[in-house]
Amino acid sequence: ADDPGRYRDDTEVEVWEARDPLERVRRLLERSGAWDSNWQHTLEIEASNRIEAAVSWAEAIPEPTAAEMFDRMFAEPTTALTEQAKEAAGDD
Repeated sequence: ADDPGRYRDDTEVEVWEARDPLERVRRLLERSGAWDSNWQHTLEIEASNRIEAAVSWAEAIPEPTAAEMFDRMFAEPTTALTEQAKEAAGDD
């Protein structure tokens, strides 16, 4: 999708990669003894499992009907939304 090579040279990328806040925090934790590669691996597995569980949960939700989609759009539907809902339902 986005090709940063079109507007950013490799030198600039390298400079900013060294400033990556996640990498900087990881190095800080490593120096203080609060991080190691086993801990990182465990965290990545746990995060992956949570993401998979969330995706499974979301995919199990039944698809809403057209009417439900309009009902869930706003707490108070706008005039335009009400008209669109009528069109979708085939009401004139």
